[in-house]
Formats: sequence, structure tokens, C-alpha cells
Amino acid sequence: MLIACPFCKTQAKIAEELEGSKVKCPQCKRTYSALEKLERGDKVLTPGRLLLASLVVPIVGGTILYVVKSTESAPTIENRTDAMKEAAAAPVAAAASVAAPAVAAPVAPESKWNTDALDAVRELFGAAYAFDAARASTGLAEVAGAPTAKERAKQIVQDESYFAFAKWKPGQLRIVRQDDASSKVHGNFSARDASAAACEYDFELAKDGGRWKVASWTRTKGQEPGTAVDVEPGTKLPNDAKALAANALKANVEPRHLEHFATTDAALRTKIDGLFERMLDFKLSPTENTRASNELAEIGKPALPVLINGIYDQRIVDVESTSKVILINQTLQRITDHTTVFAPGPDLAKVEELRQRTVKSWFEWWGYSGERFNNKPTVLDEFDVEPAPKTKKR
Repeated sequence: MLIACPFCKTQAKIAEELEGSKVKCPQCKRTYSALEKLERGDKVLTPGRLLLASLVVPIVGGTILYVVKSTESAPTIENRTDAMKEAAAAPVAAAASVAAPAVAAPVAPESKWNTDALDAVRELFGAAYAFDAARASTGLAEVAGAPTAKERAKQIVQDESYFAFAKWKPGQLRIVRQDDASSKVHGNFSARDASAAACEYDFELAKDGGRWKVASWTRTKGQEPGTAVDVEPGTKLPNDAKALAANALKANVEPRHLEHFATTDAALRTKIDGLFERMLDFKLSPTENTRASNELAEIGKPALPVLINGIYDQRIVDVESTSKVILINQTLQRITDHTTVFAPGPDLAKVEELRQRTVKSWFEWWGYSGERFNNKPTVLDEFDVEPAPKTKKR
């Protein structure tokens, strides 16, 4: 048979009986085991290859055995999915059984000044004061059996009664009760005019789209001026009752043209008339208009008849006439501290209606205060006061 030296590849022929015996290569003189030479394409199992095979076979065999064993014990895809679900659910169920409360915790009422429920009430009164029905409607909840939010908002801004929202400023508000869907707010309100009147309301609110909206309200305290107030002699009246007694004197005066006060001399009358014309002469610069308004405000009470006549006479026909009414109204407010609602929009017809209500408000104030009004006391700014000269210590 044909053999080959695994070291130098030298071939030789030996008898088949000598297969496996040790032979010496005539070429390289190395000794090797005589094995039949493999056919073409096969490789001789050299000692290096034998060593490699001795290491690889156990590893491969062990791996195959592990795979077979694992396959026997591994679940199918369906079984594995079910097992995973059970394994995932088990700790969650255990945790839920321990951590889940038996009864949901009640919602704590909001208590801060700027909470959403309280802001909803303030926003409604702000919209009424700005004569903005669209803004007011966004803060009103739809109530079954009642007019729509838009209709109620229109009624609010057009209300001219004594307790119209536009005539009152929100004071202290607090939440009486509250849950996930409803809230009750109690509030104290003060009059925007100089009467120091007060009233109180309870508001029911509903949550709509995650936002608190006013559903209904009830006045719980406050009486309209003119209501009889029985007071025993020497009885100490609360502040709101004092205001009611004072407002009982308030008169409804029909708007008319007013004359200068009898105490206003001719020179001052001429000055007031001239300043009023300059204030409304928009051919002048805005600075000149403002300066004239400031001088009229400094004159104070003697300028009131001319200013009230101006807001009474000035009809709304365009943007310029609207601006004039705004300027007159602001000047009157600076003198008197009496607040009127004049926040015009783009519709001139509605602005004229608003001007007429403003005129009515000023003449109501005139009927109550008028001659009795005194100028606001002048308060010097601390920086306008010259410090007293310091004396040296001896």
C-alpha cells in the first residue's frame, strides 16, 4: 500500500501487514505511523490535526448533547408565550393585591388664591367689566333647561341693574366644597364706585373639558339702594348696611347739559374750556392732548361739569369719536375715582350703546355726589418732599 510522510510528504510503498507500524522516512529521517495515503481531495490526519480533533470533538459533542436536552425541555412558542404572560402577571397581581387601596382617596379642595375654580369666577366678572360677551361665554357652563352660554353671557354684559357683575370687584373668594366634577365657591364683592357697598355670592361650577366653568350663582348678601333699612337708634351698623343707607340717597338724574359751578370764577372757566378743547383736538400731538388732560385732572372738581357735558355730547360715529370718549372718561375717573364700564369693541353701534350707559352712570354719580364732591387729597411722593436740614450735633 502507499503511505506518505506527514512531515515532508515523501511517499513510499509498504506491505499491508505493516499498516500502523512505526516507520522512518528515508528523506527527513523522522518516524511516523504508517497509514494508507488518502485519495485526492482528502487530507492526511497529521499529528497536529489529530490533536485538534481530540479537542474539538468533545466540545462539539457536548454542545450537541446540550441542544438536544434543551430542546426536549423547552416549551413550544405557544407554551412559552403563555408562560411569559403568567410570569409577567404574577408579580403585578401580587403588587396590586398589596398596594391598591380599597377606596379611592377623596379629592382635596383647591385652596390657593390662584386656583382654577376661583380664577373662573374672577374671569367672569372681568369679562363683564370689559363688556366682552364672547370672553364671558367661554367661562360659562352649559346648563340643561337654561339659555345657552352665549345668551347668558350677553345678558351679563348688558345688565344695567345695581347688582350687574360689571359694577362689582371680586374680593376674598374661597372654595366651600369640591370633587372631580363640581365645585362651590363663595365670594365677597365690593362696588367699583366710591360707595363702599358690598355683597356676597355663592357660585356653582362644573368641570367642562378639564376646565372649571360657572354654571349658576345666588346672591347671599346685599340689598339694592332704596330698600328700607330699619335701624334702631344707637345701633352699630355693619359696613354693608352703612353703604346701603348711604346709597339710599342716590338719585336717578336725567342726563342734561350742566353749568359751571357757581364758585368757579370766570378766569378758571375760560381756562377749563380751553383745556377741554385742546384735549380733544387730535390735530395736536398726543403729548399735547395728554398734557391738557393732566391739567384738567389737576384742576379737579371745577372741571367736572365740562367733562360730563363732553361725554354726554360726544356721539360715537367713528374711531376718533370713540377715542375722545375714552379720553374724557379717563380724565373723569382720575378726578373722582368713580369707575365706569367703557371698553369699546369694533362694532360702533354697540359702542354708542355703551357710551349711553356710561353717560347714565356719570349722571347717577352726579345726582349722588355732585355738589358734595370734594377733590381727592393730594398725596406727595416721598421723593418730592425736601428733607429737613440736618443740625449738627454739639
